[in-house]
Amino acid sequence: MTEPAKQIQIPQALVETLILTLRDHPELKQREGLLKLEKPDPNNGDKHKNVEFFRVKRLIRAIQSKQFSDAIKEKPEVLKMVKNNNRTECIKVIVLLISLRLIVPVIKPTHQVLKKNFKIKPSKTHPTILAITKDVINVVEQSDDLNLDDYKINFDNPKLSDDKYLCWTIPPLDKSRLLRQENPSGMPSGEKTNSTLWDKLKIVLIISIGITLVLYPVWPYKMRIGVYYGSYGILGLLAAFFVMAIFRYILYLLTLPIYKNQGGFWIFPNLFEDCGFFDSFKPLYGFGEVQTYSYIKKMKKQKLREKKALKEQTQN
Repeated sequence: MTEPAKQIQIPQALVETLILTLRDHPELKQREGLLKLEKPDPNNGDKHKNVEFFRVKRLIRAIQSKQFSDAIKEKPEVLKMVKNNNRTECIKVIVLLISLRLIVPVIKPTHQVLKKNFKIKPSKTHPTILAITKDVINVVEQSDDLNLDDYKINFDNPKLSDDKYLCWTIPPLDKSRLLRQENPSGMPSGEKTNSTLWDKLKIVLIISIGITLVLYPVWPYKMRIGVYYGSYGILGLLAAFFVMAIFRYILYLLTLPIYKNQGGFWIFPNLFEDCGFFDSFKPLYGFGEVQTYSYIKKMKKQKLREKKALKEQTQN
């Protein structure tokens, strides 16, 4: 008979150090989500649990951060099982966290996939996430329009793992985040929260503006005249903006046959982009989406990802 495999004893101090250094690490850039439970909570009957989730690549960055490296140096005896010199060693830390049930691999399906394939009504307030279980894998395998690689984490391949999601099974250490997670609706709870001076000033400012507008009939005559003509100026600017938007679109349609290969000719290509006010009017003209703010930002992120992947490959 073969001897049963010996279970490795994980020191409690190691677990505590991992939680203290990684649970609320800023590199994780955690988001709040609703984890679908396999069984309703016996205490309150809830079918979802408020959790914080993040991408695998974010956890790798947290493990490679200076804060975690300093923890390894400060407690070499406690963290002798943990190293963070390269991606492979970071993955071992992630596997350790999963084995300790501190984190679980999850997926964040779209609303359409949740409704059609998983028969789950998505939440309107937070993303609905699902733990990667046998039932989830079975649903994906039986579906014709879902790719199994999108719902499994392969740590050997960065492209198939770094953008996948993990979520904590333990509450945050930060009390403010814990309160927000326990009370996601924003309703008042039993514990009082300290309001800052700026919050009080904003309330006073809003009330003052409201009272000022209500007292418009008793304003001085010159002030009312100034506001009257000022409102016409604002309306004129809005009208000019809409005229310009319509004109640029008409010009785009007229020049599209000529500049079709270049994506069309645009005046102010960043006019409706998610950028600053002055950046919306730069450059004066452009072709296609190449000079748009979102495209340039997307290309920069792609180059950074490629550089990072190349760097990790050279390290491994």
